[in-house]
Amino acid sequence: MWPHEPAVANAAMPLPFQAGHRVAAGVDPKPWISTADSMNVKARQRLIWTATPLAIGLLVPSLVIFCLEVFVGGVSPSAAAADILDRQFSEGDNLFLIAAFGLIPFVALSVVCAVAAGRLPPFRLACLGIGGLVGILALMIPGHVAVWYPLYGPGHMSSTALIAFLLIPFYCLGSLAIGLLVGWLLSLLPPFRHASKPIG
Repeated sequence: MWPHEPAVANAAMPLPFQAGHRVAAGVDPKPWISTADSMNVKARQRLIWTATPLAIGLLVPSLVIFCLEVFVGGVSPSAAAADILDRQFSEGDNLFLIAAFGLIPFVALSVVCAVAAGRLPPFRLACLGIGGLVGILALMIPGHVAVWYPLYGPGHMSSTALIAFLLIPFYCLGSLAIGLLVGWLLSLLPPFRHASKPIG
């Protein structure tokens, strides 16, 4: 009698829990796999939205100068790129130092995204990150253009340009807050709120 008891016990169990029917009945036989995948997605999104704002922040001042040299100053792209590379650590301009100080709002955005990555799905996190980036760049790019334009176009560069470079990052914290708010509100729209497909 004993050899037949497991079959009887198995038959008495509800269908979803019988051996061989877990997957067909929609019950995941290995729930830890989906949990691990979810953790990997969150870790990847956290890395993306922590590193991306910092990389963009470092490039913004040099890209603004590159565009001004090419489209306003009439310098060839290769000569403009060489000039920007020479000025990264030069004593007069030190573009790298300007970019590093300008990272203040981008670091704030990276921190917000790193915290939000553990709570928001990928599409909503992307809305938040893109909104923050647009908020920062909407003020930072015009600010840098206003400071550098006289050097390549008509007019003279102001002697107070250094003060502008000190103030622009702090002003961008305000535009960052606005961008984050707009991005968060957009993420509440049904197309983003219910999206579950990972990004990246």
